[in-house]
Amino acid sequence: MTELRESDHALVVELASTLRVISDVNRLRILSMLMRQELCVCDLIDALGLRQSLLSHHLGVLRRAGLLQDRREAQWVYYSIIPEKLADLNTQFRQLLDIAHLGPDAAYGASPHKCA
Repeated sequence: MTELRESDHALVVELASTLRVISDVNRLRILSMLMRQELCVCDLIDALGLRQSLLSHHLGVLRRAGLLQDRREAQWVYYSIIPEKLADLNTQFRQLLDIAHLGPDAAYGASPHKCA
């Protein structure tokens, strides 16, 4: 039986953690908007129709996951994507699930092993 390599196991754990963070519809909507431009909390509230407390919760989760950064300007807080983190996420996802890395025995019916 094929075992998961230790390096792949660490990748799976890290990727699963990040995917749990972005699997929430509101957090994915936030990321989508911030991919286009830096926005202040008030812009996000208006665009997403979320209560300020709920939006702050989601922004905090994304910030703690290392996906967002914030900056203060007077009384406003602006959020933006951390491009390096998204690049790492894309690399991890492709490293694990890219069709280019599909093994020859991964095709349907290709396994020489028969379970009894």
